Amino acid sequence: MGENAANKKIPIKIEAIKTPLGAVPTLKSFKQVLEGLNILNADMIRTQEMVSNEMFKTMAGIEKELKSLRKLISEEIISSEAIKENINALNKRLDKIDEDEQERIKDLSSLIMDFIGSVRVFQDQVTRLFKETYSKP
Repeated sequence: MGENAANKKIPIKIEAIKTPLGAVPTLKSFKQVLEGLNILNADMIRTQEMVSNEMFKTMAGIEKELKSLRKLISEEIISSEAIKENINALNKRLDKIDEDEQERIKDLSSLIMDFIGSVRVFQDQVTRLFKETYSKP
């Protein structure tokens, strides 16, 4: 197929024999028509094979790209799942820290209330002693 298929011409010369019923193509003419059809058929087969080969190459490239995309997507899914698990673990740790801090605040509030109570008792004792000491004539 060195020539452009659209420009390729196959010369076929139709010769006829005159008969009482009219002109009839010769056997040689039929052979030329068949040879032309065989050439056309061979060109069509070559064209179909070239198209098939090109399609196969293209499909192989597409398949390779598709495999690469599948691999990237699966890696992204795995990464996303790992990130999700890490976030869940961090949330659990933060919840535990929050619970611990709430418990510490509660304990500290209790200690402060006990300290305030002790300071009041001490203040009452100091006030009583002060009154006893300075109220005696």
